[in-house]
Parts: sequence; structure tokens; C-alpha cells
Amino acid sequence: MRHKKQEGEGDPRLVYWDACIFIAHLKNEQRAVEEVDAVGEQFRRLDDGEIVVVTSTLTLTEVLECDIPAENRAKLETLKQMPDRLKLDQVSMPIAELAHDIRSDIKASGTWGGRTVKTADAIHIATAWVNKCEVMYTFDENCRGGGLGLLPLSGTDAVRKLLIQKPPTPTQTTLDREWDSGKVREDEEGE
Repeated sequence: MRHKKQEGEGDPRLVYWDACIFIAHLKNEQRAVEEVDAVGEQFRRLDDGEIVVVTSTLTLTEVLECDIPAENRAKLETLKQMPDRLKLDQVSMPIAELAHDIRSDIKASGTWGGRTVKTADAIHIATAWVNKCEVMYTFDENCRGGGLGLLPLSGTDAVRKLLIQKPPTPTQTTLDREWDSGKVREDEEGE
């Protein structure tokens, strides 16, 4: 991973959430059980200070366009008031220019038949990269209208090697924490 937390660091992980992560939670979307659990785990980790979430201010536009129940709009307002846990980054000139370059690089690569990502998705990728997030979480596998989804681009040169994944389930997250703490390695050595 490009921005892997070093062993012994106590700082929370810096992760990027695509708008769909917020939308899934705030709309109580009907998804596969493991995806609902994964989103719940992400919000638990945010609440517990294990992660700092970075997202573009563009995310607010995407989220507010959805039909979110009133009680969950209050959750969004609370999140916006927590700059130590949620970093909302504006679309700056460097981010806009990088987003353009990312779209161009994807198209020019020839890997996806001349297709590229939507401008909003390129802004999300650029914002994650500029903020040095170790991973970007999304459910965006496919894109309607002939564009590309984000998940197939994970780790490619076109997205500057950014790791793009679905959020991990609580079981996967527990294993990650045990690996980071050395517990898994200690257990393996004892065998």
C-alpha cells in the first residue's frame, strides 16, 4: 500500500470515502448483509477514532441529492462539525488538474477501450491521492452510461497506484487490527 501506517504508530488511518459509503448509511440502503455490516463497521471505526475520513466537498452535493430521512440528515450535520474525524477537502486547482490528468491517463491507457471515469469520480480519486489516503472505499464497480467504475482501477498507474476497495467487513477489519498489532504473527510463530 502506498500510505501504509507504520508499525507502532498510534495515529488513526487516513481513508477516503466515496459518496456511496455515506449514502448507503444515511439512506439505510438495502444492500447485501456483508456490505451493510462493512459500512456499519466504517462508521464504528470513525466514531472510535480509529480512522480519519477524507472526502471531497463534492460528496456533500452527491449525498444531499438523495432522499435522506430527516433523522439521518442530523447525523450528516454532526459529521460536518467533526474536523478531527472528517476532513472535507475542497476542489482546489491541483485537485482539478490531477482529476483531468487521471481521466486522460485512463482513456489513453487503452486498457478500457477508450473509456474513462466520470469527472466526479476523478475528483474523488484525485482528492484521495492528494490527501495521501491509504485506501479509497467505494461500492462503484460499474458505471451506467458507458463510463468506468472505480474498483477495477485499484492500484493501476492511471490512478497513481491508489488502492480502491469495498469497505472491509468487521471480520476483515478485526484481522487487520490483529495483523497490525502483531497478534496474528505471534499466533503463527507459536504453531
